[in-house]
Amino acid sequence: MPGLGKVEDHAVEDFVITGRTGVITPAVPEALAGAFDLVLGDETYRTALASAARERAQHFSIENEAERLERHYERAIESRKQRRRFARLALPRRLRF
Repeated sequence: MPGLGKVEDHAVEDFVITGRTGVITPAVPEALAGAFDLVLGDETYRTALASAARERAQHFSIENEAERLERHYERAIESRKQRRRFARLALPRRLRF
């Protein structure tokens, strides 16, 4: 099913790409109704959105999210190591650890 969301739901923007995996509209009843009419009224468009949405959902699997989080931690650890190296070099010799 393609995603339908309103602009004020910022988390929706992480998952729904307007015109590709769904439709994001202003939080106005008429706009939401128009989005529903558009998606429900055009089977070809709805099918294309749904297919793209399923494909995009694969990027948010638990395995992919765990790998992404692991890379984030690895970069943070490496950054801290580099900062400590530079900080050590900046200290007078007698104060280095």
